[in-house]
Amino acid sequence: MTIPTPQSSPQPPDGGWGWMVVFGGFVVSGCTAGIFRSLGVFFLTFSRQFQASSAETAWITSILMGVTLFLSPVGTALASTIGFRPTVMLGGVLSAAGYIISGFATRMFHLYLGIGCLTGLGYALTLSPTLAIVGQYFTKRRALANSLTMLGSSVTSMSFPPLFQYLMDEYGLKGALLIIGGVMLNMVVAGALIRPLEAYRDRKVENEPTKAPSDRDRKVENGPTKTPSDRDMNVENGLTKDPSDRDRLVENEPTKAPSDRDMKVQNEPTKAPSNRDREVENGPTKASNNKMKDKETVLETDTKMKWSSVTIRFLRTFWAQMDFKVMKIPAVAVFMTTLFLVSFGVIVPPMYIVPRAKQLQIEDYTAASLLSVISIADMISRLAVGAIPDNSRFGRLDQYGLSLCLLGISNLLSPLAKTYPALVAYAIAHGVCFGVFVPTSLTAMAELVGPRRLPSAIGILMAVQGLASLSGPPFAGWLFDVTKSYDATFLQAGAGFLLAGLLPFLLRLRKKRPADTSCTLTNTAHNVNGETDILLVYETSV
Repeated sequence: MTIPTPQSSPQPPDGGWGWMVVFGGFVVSGCTAGIFRSLGVFFLTFSRQFQASSAETAWITSILMGVTLFLSPVGTALASTIGFRPTVMLGGVLSAAGYIISGFATRMFHLYLGIGCLTGLGYALTLSPTLAIVGQYFTKRRALANSLTMLGSSVTSMSFPPLFQYLMDEYGLKGALLIIGGVMLNMVVAGALIRPLEAYRDRKVENEPTKAPSDRDRKVENGPTKTPSDRDMNVENGLTKDPSDRDRLVENEPTKAPSDRDMKVQNEPTKAPSNRDREVENGPTKASNNKMKDKETVLETDTKMKWSSVTIRFLRTFWAQMDFKVMKIPAVAVFMTTLFLVSFGVIVPPMYIVPRAKQLQIEDYTAASLLSVISIADMISRLAVGAIPDNSRFGRLDQYGLSLCLLGISNLLSPLAKTYPALVAYAIAHGVCFGVFVPTSLTAMAELVGPRRLPSAIGILMAVQGLASLSGPPFAGWLFDVTKSYDATFLQAGAGFLLAGLLPFLLRLRKKRPADTSCTLTNTAHNVNGETDILLVYETSV
């Protein structure tokens, strides 16, 4: 049996407790990306209760997404520093606290701080580390594990919109937000399921069956058993004349009872100690107190040094994810531009489709079901696009551009949908195109930057998307406030999608790829973090 040294990296088990980690990731993705995609149900309620404009109300979701994307590298770096389990559990508590505090909000600004900042910070500390640890537990089955993990967002985004509408009708806005805060606490339990890979390795070594001792080992351990002789029995009965045996007999005699004189001596009053005696006794006590103070000082110094070491390690890990030199690659710069345009309008359809349906005099529950239709079409298309074989003439980058073009066309045509069946058709088209866009964008990003620069590109990509998400939804809300129609918001999103889809075809003119794209992925935690973090970028953008 070979026990790996602490310096050796543990091998992914590709199963075992890893499936429990996947279940925890399923819960986390459902409570983060799934609920985020369902917040459009609350849009009109927020606007009416706090008497805010559409632009002001849109800042809630905008801040939530922006904080999540901006601080996702912080969440990954913190998990690599203090551990994945405490980071995810802390994020679950912060996410729940954001919704619970928002339930007592009296101004729109309170929702910005609660749902926007506090819950956004919790999302950043949960989803990114969860995807990273899932990637560390699997190698051959990593694609399946990531798919099952992110399936939670699709399942909850299908079921939560009607549920949230029911909660508002039965318990009001405050009760609905408090219940959602309670649902967020499930991420604390999911975080408890995340066992570090080193702990899994150590537990596996401890649980290996122990070899049963042989008869020879038992004989050596126990020694030969000696049979008592007649002499030993005589000694015990007092029938011996040997002096050595007699001594043994004396040791076994009963103890003699104390005499009256001994009892008197024991009962005499004890003389009180003098001041000199007290000084002598207290001398060592003062010395021990000084030693305790010295030990406390040493512990405080050690604690400060430990925290400073943790802080330095955290900053190094965080800065390693932000290598801005990757932006010097022209293809990457063009790709980042497309993602900025996509992120500028990606929240608009799921945020405004329910208010637009209600404006068309469609019932509340029927309008909320449109979000479920988008999620179902999105999930089916994600599963189907994986079956498309690679084609050198029409690669993943071309598929990425085509999906964005179709997504833009479907949103440009959305103002023509005036009835519920027409809105369902639009929801299906939007879900299918967006479902194709997500996985193809992952492959296109990896092909452009290569595995070595992938983590750096991820950090910069999340910052770019965070900036776009902060400005996109409020701008769409301002368009509605000016035009009093949601058609302008969908047209703005469609134009951005179409322009973003046309830009990738410019990359076909550049035949030369970065030199590091020929590198092969290794099963290190750094590469795993990069691979899993790129999933986060788009899932939280939905």
